[in-house]
This record gives sequence, C-alpha cells and structure tokens, in this order.
Amino acid sequence: MIQLQYDNTLQYCQWSIVQGWQLDIETEILVALGTDRVAESTWTKTTDKRGWWGNPNLGSRLWQLQEISTSDGAYEAKANSFVKEALQYLVDYKVVKSVDASSSFAGGRLTIAITVTKNDGSQQQYEYVWRAG
Repeated sequence: MIQLQYDNTLQYCQWSIVQGWQLDIETEILVALGTDRVAESTWTKTTDKRGWWGNPNLGSRLWQLQEISTSDGAYEAKANSFVKEALQYLVDYKVVKSVDASSSFAGGRLTIAITVTKNDGSQQQYEYVWRAG
C-alpha cells in the first residue's frame, strides 16, 4: 500500500510503501487537505479559483488562507471551516463517524488539530503545521 506521511518540520508529504492493504485515514486526510478545492463563486481575492473542474468538491480551500489577514481573528475559524469542509466526504461515505478540527495561529504558523471519530467510537488525532500567511 502507498501511504502519505507529513513532516511538520519541513512541511511536506513523503510517499512510503507499507505492507498489507487497509484504509489509511491519514493518507485520506493529507490528500484532501493538500488538494486545492475550487473557490466559491463569491471568491474575489484572486482571479484563479483553482481546483479541478472534474470534481469541484474535491480538496480543501486552505490555499485561500494566503489571501486572508492573520490578525483579525477570523483566520483560525476559516481554517477550521476549510478543514471540516474538505473532510466531510469521510463522514458522508461513512468512512468515519465524525471529524472535528481546531486551529491555532502563533509565530507565523498555523497548527491544525484534527480529531476523527471512527465508526467503532474510537478516536484518532492528527496535527499538522501549515504554512501561514
């Protein structure tokens, strides 16, 4: 199985090959967060709306954070919203029971904490440092 692993220090993903075949939630999360979703029609801060025309609901709008001020308090709320939106398909397709996200911005970096509640009720937590601003 091919698996993605995120390096918070260097802020990039690396592919690895592991034995066996099973659903890897973290790879699902990383692909969803690392793929640009199409901006909403009301987005006017850039002319490029990004995303893939074949599936405008794929990916995240975290790329839009580059155009949002980090000083108005809405930055973390937008990040949380973008993460939840990107991962909602995991809930819709019953891969997991729920997804929650919280973010904090300090020292020029955004830390995103994600809690996934699996269908059996167990929880798994993931934390990623995102390039901010």
